[in-house]
Amino acid sequence: TNETIKVKEENLAALETQVQELNVQAKNDQADAYFKQAQALEKAASRTHFARKKKKETQKEALELYKMALSLGKTEAQQKVEKLEKERG
Repeated sequence: TNETIKVKEENLAALETQVQELNVQAKNDQADAYFKQAQALEKAASRTHFARKKKKETQKEALELYKMALSLGKTEAQQKVEKLEKERG
């Protein structure tokens, strides 16, 4: 019947909304994870004083993770990207 179809369409719409919300949350969680990993690498790089090559590699990894976080909507990563790009020349 039409009523059954209408209920099923409403249920489908509700499920689609839930899926979209889960996708947004997953994207935000991934961005946060990249950001935190980049922070840890940046901290490790700042503590590396004698191994210049290792420091640059670690900074590069951090930069790439910040860029990934930024691409997923983590806006606070923008300042980190700019800072590391400036430091790396």
